[in-house]
Amino acid sequence: MAQSLGVRVSEKKEADVETYTNLFTISYKTDVEERSFAGTVFGGKYLKIVRLDRYYVEGSPDGTFLYYTNIDRPGMLAKVGTILADAGINIAGLSLGRTGAGERALTVVSVDNPIPDSVLQKVQALDGVFHAKVVML
Repeated sequence: MAQSLGVRVSEKKEADVETYTNLFTISYKTDVEERSFAGTVFGGKYLKIVRLDRYYVEGSPDGTFLYYTNIDRPGMLAKVGTILADAGINIAGLSLGRTGAGERALTVVSVDNPIPDSVLQKVQALDGVFHAKVVML
């Protein structure tokens, strides 16, 4: 399907790909950014995202998510959790990946409710948050 849309597709098979039996990776590069996403299937039916760019995370690719990058320091997750709680938004799941202690971290928060722009703006305004976005899959 991707080839029919003009997207270049390459397939590579390796004996040892990270620690997954099957790993599906999508990468793209534009003038503005370069991104990659990797996923796998557990138990023959459970789809999981296992890597976003250079961060190892784990989550099911469905629902509403808040994802943000920040400096890895104590209290960052608590500040975001407080913003969500104050807005009546329930956290359904969470995955955190980081490049190293005190470096950059990526947090993916699965939620039960839509996230209004006003809530997203509060997260974006936090000291130490570099990028925040709402994704609906």
